[in-house]
Amino acid sequence: MFGIGHIRGVAIAMPGGRSKRNGTAIGKGPSNPSHGWRFAGLEWFSNEGTTTASVTYDLGRVQVIDAVALWNDDASGIGVLDLFGSVNGTDFFTLAMSLTPVDNPLGVDYLPEVFSFSATVLQYIRFDMSGCPQPLGDGFEACAIGEVAFRAGIVPIPAAVWLFASAIAGLGLARRRR
Repeated sequence: MFGIGHIRGVAIAMPGGRSKRNGTAIGKGPSNPSHGWRFAGLEWFSNEGTTTASVTYDLGRVQVIDAVALWNDDASGIGVLDLFGSVNGTDFFTLAMSLTPVDNPLGVDYLPEVFSFSATVLQYIRFDMSGCPQPLGDGFEACAIGEVAFRAGIVPIPAAVWLFASAIAGLGLARRRR
């Protein structure tokens, strides 16, 4: 089940675009939350006349992320989405390519789409958008995001840590027997 809760310190950086703080984390909260008119003004829009855009979210710290939930805006939604991750905000690697979010009809509350990928250690997630706006939009030529949420995955413990821990325990047992 996906829910929604806010992450503090989420920064959206996009040269020339209008920005709103809308980064959230998939976690505790209501199941299947919809995005509608009560969120009006909390969306992110690129400058008018833009059919491509890039937005980078700073999650505030390095963590393991394995999914992104996207509420594709109903006025000027994303046609094609490429996702990239980074630990340092400079060197990005591919998370998912050529995603095609649902074209939500204008004025109707809509649910998120969840895009999953391999659990990845990162602090920054970049959205490269194209094909904006989608056909069902209101004619405002721009890229837009209704809302975004990220799901933190489980951090795996490396095998070397387990090996080291068992060696220490073995030494402790050997010492106790003497």
